[in-house]
Amino acid sequence: SECRLHFSSDNLQNRLPLLKKIERNIDTYQLKPRDIIVNLSGGVQATVSVFNLKAMLLSLLLDDNLMQPENFAEGYNIFTGKGSQPNDVYGEIHTGDAWEPARQRFCGDDPRNMPVALVVFGDKSHLDLHGTLSTLPLTFTLSCFNQKSRNSSEFWRPLAFIPNLSYGATSSKNSAKPVKSLQDEHDCLKACFKELIDIHRNGGIPTSVMGKPVILKVWIHYFVGDT
Repeated sequence: SECRLHFSSDNLQNRLPLLKKIERNIDTYQLKPRDIIVNLSGGVQATVSVFNLKAMLLSLLLDDNLMQPENFAEGYNIFTGKGSQPNDVYGEIHTGDAWEPARQRFCGDDPRNMPVALVVFGDKSHLDLHGTLSTLPLTFTLSCFNQKSRNSSEFWRPLAFIPNLSYGATSSKNSAKPVKSLQDEHDCLKACFKELIDIHRNGGIPTSVMGKPVILKVWIHYFVGDT
């Protein structure tokens, strides 16, 4: 039988209903950011776009293309956070002096607890020559991935976008008050990391990684970028 491709627009949906349908079909709704209004000094407000941290974590840990042995740090057990052999070379995150105290603090010796330490990157990104159109993106990757993997954008996920707080009304009101200006930024950071605090207080995230039931214990191990 002959197959014809019809270009009639009678059955086409509008853009928003079509996007929502696609989101449902491929189950990506949880990856959308939500806008949080933050009250700043001087009576103004900022809109911070914050992504669902749990959904972003699971998008990494449940991705079979990323969760491959060749992408993990050498000698690292992703479920316990311990190395398979003594190592005095600071080649990966789990060989550093700060790793074992952090792992012990957040995971202890419970075999169900899986350490998920975040490496957070934050630095202002300029979109024009004058700096007016700028934002502070916060992105993260996981400590279990080796250095080669962490150098690839596939292993990073967005956490939040903080707008340009020094532009417009906020600039004139806070120009002589650097303490308030800094507090404004920290108030925005508080909104960005609220879900991380909630995850910690709720005891972690129960899920299954590579076929093993685990409880994800999440913390920020260190920041890179503009610290």
